Parts: sequence; structure tokens; C-alpha cells
Amino acid sequence: MLEHLSQDPLGDQTELMIPYLYPSFMYELLGGYLTEKQIKERASMLNISYMPNIALSIHLLHKKDRTVFVEHDAMEELLFLTRQVFKYWDGAIVLSYLGKGVVLLPRCNRDLHIMKSEIELYTDQLLSLISHSNVADQLATAGVGRYYDSASMLHLSYAEACRAAQSYFLQGSRIIFFDDLDRNRDLSGSLCLYDNEQELLEMVRIGDTGAALSKLDDMMQALDTFSGEQLLSNLFMFLFEQLVILSRGVLAEGAHPKAAAEMKWQLTKELIGSGNDFKQMKQWANTMIIRFVNLVKEKTEKPSAWFVDEAEEFIARHYHHPLTLEYVAEKVHVSPAYLSRIFKEERQENFVQYLNKTRIYHAKQLLSKTQVEISEIASRVGFRNQNYFATVFRKQEGITPSEFRKKLQHSDDALKK
Repeated sequence: MLEHLSQDPLGDQTELMIPYLYPSFMYELLGGYLTEKQIKERASMLNISYMPNIALSIHLLHKKDRTVFVEHDAMEELLFLTRQVFKYWDGAIVLSYLGKGVVLLPRCNRDLHIMKSEIELYTDQLLSLISHSNVADQLATAGVGRYYDSASMLHLSYAEACRAAQSYFLQGSRIIFFDDLDRNRDLSGSLCLYDNEQELLEMVRIGDTGAALSKLDDMMQALDTFSGEQLLSNLFMFLFEQLVILSRGVLAEGAHPKAAAEMKWQLTKELIGSGNDFKQMKQWANTMIIRFVNLVKEKTEKPSAWFVDEAEEFIARHYHHPLTLEYVAEKVHVSPAYLSRIFKEERQENFVQYLNKTRIYHAKQLLSKTQVEISEIASRVGFRNQNYFATVFRKQEGITPSEFRKKLQHSDDALKK
């Protein structure tokens, strides 16, 4: 068993702690703080059969000024009504988050088109209940984010749901799907926009803050063909897209995954909090560029060879475990793509080749100094399949493990004579 696999620190009390661990798990999903491995481990511990794939955000607004209404009793009423409606959806999760009602839904093998219709039906029933409830004097809107196969992307669906809910006044409906909002955009010049996005990413990558700020300002100026609320809606989606593109880009450059995830979530919250204020959005955009450039600069303070050395040291200590590129990259605090690239550049061999070379070296030591069975040696040095071990050994040494051992024995016999 790998050393990094979490032991259950709660022992027999785990079951008692589940009511507290469950919402904490959901909040971390919405924050985008967890890796796929962490999500699987926690879902297994909490016995969750279906992980959510899509988020809904339910907003209660003051009818006069359209600001978000977060009075405690009103939120409790909203959550009660929401649970009453979505209790018939297997695996649905209802909670409050950042002053909004949130519904997290698993797909459960539904056809995506049918799923959208079902979500619309459930949400329509909820809004109807709200209109006849104790919070009927508030305006309720519902935004629906996009579907993602991976639960690690749920925070994006939530951010999309929030934006969709805020755009009800543009859509003529109180149930807004982010996909529909996205299709209503003017996509003319999308190829030019793609080129600009790549240029912006390159400027951030090389740490040219001034050029990146200027490029982003030019890209924002292209949205001037819109006016009023339509401008603000399209500007929000444009900035959100840049946030996603840049966060992935800095990861590919070797930025610390946890730092990048935390920065992305913090920026997402700040963008959502900017409301429909053009000046605040522009200020947010400049802040985003500066933070991403600084994140890349922090990475470049350590040369790429340093990360490769760290990876090699980790492999030397843990080669006998079933290591993966993703796991070693996490341990040296870089993205798998970045570690793979710099490993090839620095060592002229890829990660798997180096790992196998290390394991074969230790296998040769065991073959020459012990009489341990070859199948056991394969397991001891990290190979979980004896046939694969033999294949790798032969490719590297030109002979099989058993032939290698016999050759050593013949040499020893000849010396004794």
C-alpha cells in the first residue's frame, strides 16, 4: 500500500463524523480545492455512490434594487423548499454557499438532453413553490451551470450557474442555463480572439506584465459593440474564459497546482462579487493578470533541473511503490505536463523510462545477491505484473531476468574453479 494513501484517523468514530465531513467535502468541491484522487478517496469514505456533475445556483433578490437577499430565515425557507423538490432526484445535494442556495446534481446515467429537461421541470416547480411561500415577496432566479464529467470541475459549473442566475433580466426567464447564455453571444471574430488569447497567455508565461495588461485591454475594447447590460454580461463571460485559460496555462508552465487552484477560486469569487460594474470588472481583470504573472515568476525562481532532481530523489526512495507521473508531480509541486516536459529536456529520457531504469537496477541487485523468486523480485521493485517486468528487463539488459541470474551463477562457478 502506498505511504500516501490516507489512513482513517477517525477510527471507529468516522461514522459519527460523517454529518460534519459531508458538507465540508461539498464546500471543498465548490472551491475547486481537491484533486481527482482526493475526491475518490473522500467519496469512498463517505459512501457516496454518485458524484455531482452539474451545479444550480438559486438567488433570492430584493424586488426593488435586485440585490441578493441573504436573511437567515429566508435562506432556511429556501433550502427547505429546495430539498422538498429535489428529494426525488437520486443523489441530489442541497446546501447554502456564499449567501445562495446551491443544488448539486449527479447525472446518474441520464441522457444529457433529458437531464436538461428534468432540471428545468424540477426548477420550475421550485420557483412556483417559492412564489407561494414565506419568501414570496422576494424575486427568485435560478442559474444552471454546464455539465462536467469530472467532479473536480464542479466549481466551474457553480461559477457558471451564478453568472446565469444574474443574467435573468437579459433572458426573459428566471431559469437560465449557462449554455443558452453562451449561445446568445456574438461569436464573430472568434478566430481573431483565439489568436489574441494565445498571445496573452504567452505574455503571462514570460512575465511581461505591461504587455499582458495592454493586450487584455485591447481584447476588452473589442466588446464595445455591445451596450448596457449586454456589454456587462458578455464582459463577464469573456473574463471568466480568460481566467480558465490562464489558470490552465500557468499550470502547464509548472506553477504550483495548489497555489494555482486557490488563486483561480479566489479570482472567481471576486469576479462574481464584482456584480454588473464595468469599472470593477476592469480592475479585476488587471488584478488577474498581475497575480498570474507573479505566480509564474515564483515558479521560475527555481530552475527546471531542481524539480527533476527532486523527482529523482523521490523515485529513489519510493520506486518500490506503484508510482505515477501525476503522483510524483504532486509531490514536487508542479503539473504532470510540466514535469514530463522538463524530465525529457534535462535527462533525455521520459519519466517512465527513468522509473523503469531505477527499478531494473534494484532488481539486478536482488537477482545477483539473493535467491528470491523472480515474481517476488518484480513485486519488490514496483512491478505489479511479472510478464511486464520481464519485458522491461529484456528491453534494457538484452536478456531475461532468469538468464541474467544464470549468467551470474556461471561466472561465480568459473571463478571458484
